[in-house]
Amino acid sequence: FAKGMIVWSHEGGARAILAPLHELYAVPRVRSGLGFPIVDEARVGEARVQLFERGAMFSSKVASRSALWGSIYRCYLTHAQLLGLPTSAVPVGSQANPDLAMQFERGRIYASPQTGAFEVHGLIHEHYLSASASAGRLGLPISDEEAVRSASGSEIGRVSEFEGGAIYYSVNTGAHELHGPILHT
Repeated sequence: FAKGMIVWSHEGGARAILAPLHELYAVPRVRSGLGFPIVDEARVGEARVQLFERGAMFSSKVASRSALWGSIYRCYLTHAQLLGLPTSAVPVGSQANPDLAMQFERGRIYASPQTGAFEVHGLIHEHYLSASASAGRLGLPISDEEAVRSASGSEIGRVSEFEGGAIYYSVNTGAHELHGPILHT
């Protein structure tokens, strides 16, 4: 069909995948990552969304079409409100790890089989990018951003942990990375 396709599976039955999502679904890597559609496309906020066995596809003003699957999709389900809509078509990476990162309106999810999938956003993400992101000394994230608390329990900052260190942020000091023994004192 010129403006879509119909696919069928035992679990989902016959489902239409409409333009422009059908063009992205035709890419073997995307089709393999997502599996078969389990529901028809629906409007969710400012996006058109279709759920699949292992992920979802989105069409919005931010990105004409995007597909998420696997650990990046599962992480996104937890942080969708924070991150906003996807802005890249598919996860990007290297030949060894093709699903390394996915860009969203307000941050990015990084993933690998060794570390899992974690979000990085805001000024911590800006600092991470300036430090060469996953290719730099910090490596991949190993936690989502979380609160740093004082002895009395009040929030005094934020932190994201990485394979090779951590980035701390506070309104008073900005974002700074730490490495080595100082992290464990």
